[in-house]
Amino acid sequence: MSSVQRGFTLFELLTVTALIAIVLALSSLSFRGTEARQLREEGERLAALIRLAGDESALDGRTLALTFSERGYAFSRRGLDGSWVQIVDDEVFRPRTLGGDVKVLSLSLDGKRLLFSPSGEAPVFAVTLGREGSAVTVSGEADGSLSVSSRDA
Repeated sequence: MSSVQRGFTLFELLTVTALIAIVLALSSLSFRGTEARQLREEGERLAALIRLAGDESALDGRTLALTFSERGYAFSRRGLDGSWVQIVDDEVFRPRTLGGDVKVLSLSLDGKRLLFSPSGEAPVFAVTLGREGSAVTVSGEADGSLSVSSRDA
């Protein structure tokens, strides 16, 4: 008479546990890569908008400004009375909110606003966007060059 075994062997349980651990580790690495990629894309988007703002100012003959808050940034133009008016009805220069837990970590610029002059004079600045564990810095030099650099903590 043969006995019927029920349940799993220790080897089977260990194999399944190891496979689950491997899948979780890979998905964690993949998710971390996605977060870093999204942060880098946010920095690239900001750099592209800064480039466009410089071009727009030169073509339009009006000064544009870019201001930052902890959670985003917005472009402005001078109104008829000389005050800064936020641009809200333009698809390109609309106010932007940083996604997820991304914040403006540091800002280095001359004054409260990043100014784009019709003369084509390039602003010197550095803006660091980040989240816990990683950051991306968008910087501009006097010669008009822009760079985007990433770092992981």
